[in-house]
Amino acid sequence: MNKNKGRIAITKFLQWNNRNGSYTDENCDLEETSRMTYEDAVKYFFGVMKDDFYYKIADNIFEITYEEAIKSI
Repeated sequence: MNKNKGRIAITKFLQWNNRNGSYTDENCDLEETSRMTYEDAVKYFFGVMKDDFYYKIADNIFEITYEEAIKSI
């Protein structure tokens, strides 16, 4: 799977999981915010799936890098 297809699939899941968020390209465009990168989408996905782990190492998901998220898998 290429990164763009993966990014789109992950952002659709994130949007489904949090209807008030702006994750999909369409919602980011409507809110006039930057579209999520592949790296941010992966980071947020694992933040949703493993939130208890992330809050042990950082107060905010924004503080965690993509590399740290991947290492935690």
